[in-house]
Amino acid sequence: MFSSPEVDLNHVELGDNGGFPVPVAGEAIRLVRCEHEACGAATRVRLPIQLPAKAVRRVVCDGCHQPFECDYVVDDGVVGPGVLAPGLPLPHTQAPARLFSPEGRAWPYLSVPVAAAAVIAALVLIQS
Repeated sequence: MFSSPEVDLNHVELGDNGGFPVPVAGEAIRLVRCEHEACGAATRVRLPIQLPAKAVRRVVCDGCHQPFECDYVVDDGVVGPGVLAPGLPLPHTQAPARLFSPEGRAWPYLSVPVAAAAVIAALVLIQS
């Protein structure tokens, strides 16, 4: 007689974000900070830019991993895509910049194949 309601069983990534779902990678996020007075640890939460900082009420502490009520929330601002905040692990981060810099260890080994590919691509374009 009645059909059962459909349930969305999509898994949400919950990791190191104060108990909140991790925002989609590549989108701008709002950084919010709460201090847990019991252990003294500060917990940072990444929110989608559409949510205001005052939406954060209950947070899981990064220090002692206990849920607590936030008395006050500090809005650290908005971080755009590709910008890393200091001391904050972001999901799906890129390789360290020093790896591909001229001072890095990989550059002497990667420069020769990259240069060879550029020469081959230029020759193909010239001949066609």
